[in-house]
Amino acid sequence: GADARRISESCDAVGVDKSPSTGPRPLMEQLTNPPPFGSGASRFDMSTYGGRALHFLNVLGDPTTLWTSAAELEAHRDLLRRHAKGEKTGATDAELWRADKVVTATTRGETGEMVPAPFRFSFFAYANLVICAGLLRPDASLASAAFFQWLNQSYNAGVNWCNRSSGEGDIQ
Repeated sequence: GADARRISESCDAVGVDKSPSTGPRPLMEQLTNPPPFGSGASRFDMSTYGGRALHFLNVLGDPTTLWTSAAELEAHRDLLRRHAKGEKTGATDAELWRADKVVTATTRGETGEMVPAPFRFSFFAYANLVICAGLLRPDASLASAAFFQWLNQSYNAGVNWCNRSSGEGDIQ
């Protein structure tokens, strides 16, 4: 009744397609069988919580993107550019999705500038394991607590700065 109506209205508000379909793809299928590549699309079913969780784990939680060099990034960009032009690249859908993930996870969206590895979101959780362990030490001295507070704030500021939006629009 009322819950279904609220969900339907929420779906309308964000533009979720509610047309009859075969239903959401099972999570294991989404992980192991990528759909045909589409630029600007998501590899995962964004109409379900599981699909959205997989999307963010895939893009932001994959530590393999930390070791991406500038040359590898440019090769991924080139593959995506050639595919967008309609050139035959010989790349599989999985390779195109991987290239898209690497570009998304390692660069600032608006400028295309490469984010330094320690400030990428794929490193954020690992860095915070160390920071939180330092903040939660039961026998911490005043100096130790102050250091880890400073480290936490400085690291968060660095992550936010490196991943900032740099649009030319006015802020009002």
